[in-house]
Amino acid sequence: MANLFRNLPHLLGSITNLDGAQSMRALISINAELKRRQRLFSENNVNHINQYQKLYKDGDVSEPMPHLFLISDEFAELKSEQPEFMKELVSTARIGRSLGIHLILATQKPSGVVDDQIWSNSKFKLALKVADKSDSMEMLKTPDAAEITQPGRAYLQVGNNEIYELFQSAWSGADYLPDQSDQEEVDNTIYAINDLGQYEILSEDLSGLSDGKEVKTVPTELDAVIDGIHAITEEAGIAPLPRPWLPPLAERVYLPELDTVDYKTAWQEKSELEPMLGIADIPSMQAQESFRINLSKDGHIALYSSPGYGKSTFLQSILMGLARQHNPERLHAYLLDFGTNGLLPLRGLPHVADTMNIDEEEKIGKFMRRMMTEMKRRKKLLSNFAVASLEMYEKASGEEEPRILVMVDGFEGFKNAKFESDLELVFNQIAREGAGIGMHLIVTAGRQASLKANLQSNIKVQIALKMIDDNEARGIVGRTTLSIEDMQGRGMIKFDEPTIFQSALPTMGEGTLEIIEGIQKEAKEMDEAWDGERPLPIPMVPDVLTLSDFKAMPSVKRDIQIPELIPVGIDFEQVESVSWNYRRNNLLFGYAKQQEGEEFASQIIDFVQEKTMIKVLFDIENSGLYTKYEQVNAVATNKEEYSDLIEVIKEKIEERTTDFNKYKEENEAIRLADYYQEIEPIFIIIHSVSKVTANMDSKALQYMAQIMTEGHSQGVIVLAINDIFELAKGYDDVSKVVKTFEEAVIKVRMNDQNIFSPNNKNYKEEPLASDESYYIMDNYGHKIKQVRQ
Repeated sequence: MANLFRNLPHLLGSITNLDGAQSMRALISINAELKRRQRLFSENNVNHINQYQKLYKDGDVSEPMPHLFLISDEFAELKSEQPEFMKELVSTARIGRSLGIHLILATQKPSGVVDDQIWSNSKFKLALKVADKSDSMEMLKTPDAAEITQPGRAYLQVGNNEIYELFQSAWSGADYLPDQSDQEEVDNTIYAINDLGQYEILSEDLSGLSDGKEVKTVPTELDAVIDGIHAITEEAGIAPLPRPWLPPLAERVYLPELDTVDYKTAWQEKSELEPMLGIADIPSMQAQESFRINLSKDGHIALYSSPGYGKSTFLQSILMGLARQHNPERLHAYLLDFGTNGLLPLRGLPHVADTMNIDEEEKIGKFMRRMMTEMKRRKKLLSNFAVASLEMYEKASGEEEPRILVMVDGFEGFKNAKFESDLELVFNQIAREGAGIGMHLIVTAGRQASLKANLQSNIKVQIALKMIDDNEARGIVGRTTLSIEDMQGRGMIKFDEPTIFQSALPTMGEGTLEIIEGIQKEAKEMDEAWDGERPLPIPMVPDVLTLSDFKAMPSVKRDIQIPELIPVGIDFEQVESVSWNYRRNNLLFGYAKQQEGEEFASQIIDFVQEKTMIKVLFDIENSGLYTKYEQVNAVATNKEEYSDLIEVIKEKIEERTTDFNKYKEENEAIRLADYYQEIEPIFIIIHSVSKVTANMDSKALQYMAQIMTEGHSQGVIVLAINDIFELAKGYDDVSKVVKTFEEAVIKVRMNDQNIFSPNNKNYKEEPLASDESYYIMDNYGHKIKQVRQ
């Protein structure tokens, strides 16, 4: 029925049985209209609508107040489906009678539907033809309506038979033919009358089709009346009246339309971390307004939704909105995607430090350590200035710290992962302490139960999109009669009271693919437009580290330029160069396979080519290092050569000692270590220590052990390379000295060798990959990645 009156200017709104959640929304709006009318009555000292309308006609008030009719067709259906709504509607109409609010209810069968509350508040009763006498008795207290035979004939009863009349109601469904001729058309059809006196058509009259005119739809008289009223209203310039309730929220709302921001301009100014979320429907205020959440004040957000209703899109909109308002120096984002890759389109933003998924355990571990370290650092900054929040610190110090946004899509997705408990601890600490230090958590989950109570209690803003169970949504935002409609992005949030809203889409676009393309395009534009500082990604070691990639790393290039540093690998935590400082200590490389030792020696020889030093190699016969012999100053591969080379080194050291003593006579303050810093070092590489020492005579062994023990202070550096297990069995003088080295690279698990026992030894240690090692320094084992040849 509502569609028949859609063009009538008097029609302010309609609800059908298909609108579902709109009924309670309309009731709230009607109550708001009651309050509005009561306020106007109070302001103008009247208590009835007739008095107010007289003031309006006299020009004493400027705001019109028409009578408001609430009409329910087939209200039996409404009452059975939403009894609470019907009860409230009747109560509202009773209270609002003097305010000009009236109720018209229509039903086919009143018995069992119209209760005492309705009867007692219904002065006027209209009864058309009813099915039986009981219905007539229920309605009029007489059987008259059951005896009606003509369509449109009805009884009007006012009060207790104050007026009781039979009348004929008007029919508005006739075709509207204003130009129709009064002359009757002649029927040229030929009929035969049968034995029963009935007419049978012998020839149909088809003359009306001879002109070939098109069949046209003829408006009804009701349509004509409505169109006429509409035309008169427009001609008179009568403005549409304010509606008691606004149209339903749009199904698609776009963030760029709600929040028009030029990011290049916005990036120049500092502003609050205040994302626009969408449009809220506030029927109690007869308004629909866009709204924001101030993360600086409210801290964190949790969003719950059944699958397919817009959780990932909600996160996309938040980050895109914030990215337009804040430059990458002021906003850093970490995206943990445990859902269906909904956050991947955002990774091109210059604000995004990194993205993680459930399979990236190592990266998530680094993320957790980074967050804990960052929280400690920020709390220390606040402590130094004796302030309680990051805003106060920035005012006191004049320094700025970026806001950190941690977004988690599909919180339940990491349940039963190895890192589950550790990651929950990090999230709990961010939720508990992060808001004050500029770190904010935004999570989505399928159910509220996915978040443990201690985390929920620290998240102030909790939002529900469509849930399979409406009661679960009400449990999230609080008790309410409202329900969330079954559409993407429609949700409920609690302000002063639970409120329905439509979340905004991040960019313009008709379909999901267009939205994603829009995000990626804008992210690329932002990335190209920004040339300042960016958040550092979480560094990850490559699966395979080639020599060329290793040498190309900035930290390796830096260390190569420092004379005393020789890069040996990269650490797993920061993915920075791990270098041996040969001025500090000698180095042992302990391998499990002979080839590993040769590859390491070859790599070291390559790295020291540009360094000023005397390079000496003690090797074994038939070694794979023969190709490197031309790159060193001296090579020894057998017993005689070992002895001769050791003698040369010994003489060189004695010569340097003599030179130092002479120099010291003239420069008494000079220290031995400082003197040898300026002299070309002697770099000794011993490949396969156990095999080399097995072919040395006792004198050579003694001298070599002495060189290794005392020579470092005289500019002699030793790199000892050997099978780690064979070395453990060696008890000759050289092996004993090598086992005392304080720095080493070992290619086996800590638990599989007994030469070193670092402080961080792990008894649940996992096996090492072929290109993984431990760099032992200061009695601590650092896991490193080495070049794969």
